[in-house]
Amino acid sequence: MENKRKTKKHGRSSASREQKRRQYPKDWMAIKAPDNLDEMFENWANCEEPNVGWCLLCNSPIRTAADLIGGTNTHNCDMGRALEVESQSMGPAETGKKAPGRRRDRQSRSSPPVRDPSPEPHVGIFWLQNDRLITDTTPLSQAERYGDSLIHGKGHADRWAELQAAGTVPLEVEYDEVPRGRATYDAVHDQFFVFSDRCISKKAIRQVVRDMRLPKSKTIEARDLHYRCPRCLASKAL
Repeated sequence: MENKRKTKKHGRSSASREQKRRQYPKDWMAIKAPDNLDEMFENWANCEEPNVGWCLLCNSPIRTAADLIGGTNTHNCDMGRALEVESQSMGPAETGKKAPGRRRDRQSRSSPPVRDPSPEPHVGIFWLQNDRLITDTTPLSQAERYGDSLIHGKGHADRWAELQAAGTVPLEVEYDEVPRGRATYDAVHDQFFVFSDRCISKKAIRQVVRDMRLPKSKTIEARDLHYRCPRCLASKAL
């Protein structure tokens, strides 16, 4: 009788452990809770900028869903990207899944490579010089706050001077003599804006959207009187 009771109890314990393991999706990866967890929650509680969560890896706010690595719930920070790479490279024994047979193991070696963990949108500035698109961008997670917007911190004048010093653009041409524009992010409305000179073609704007990885469904293209090249000013005068 005693042996049967022990066996039955052991069976319930095993079932209980199995049930606990099934509470989480199979593709979830356990991470060690940080030692300064209370400090992180306090930082989150005291954070005044808009956010949808807090990263327990880099101890910083997750401003919007755009701050996450595409197709995951992981913050697109250095530690988050490293975690994604690690999770993609883990073997079956490490993830807790049943080890495959030899045939399946051979097949797993030919699986697709680890995806790029950082396909996040960028904000930035750009020019269209003689049909050549020149851009300078910042990942959204590293962008500077300007009111309710996130922007690329460097202005057209400063960046153009750097390009002139590097010999990339002509010394005799000023930054505002070339059609230009800027892409920004509205953190309140979760919307990207591409402001540009009207001399920049729609084709070039589409290239800017692609190069900066801006989601088409959240991107608004608009002309801006602030960005007017001499040709625009001349045509307005006429």
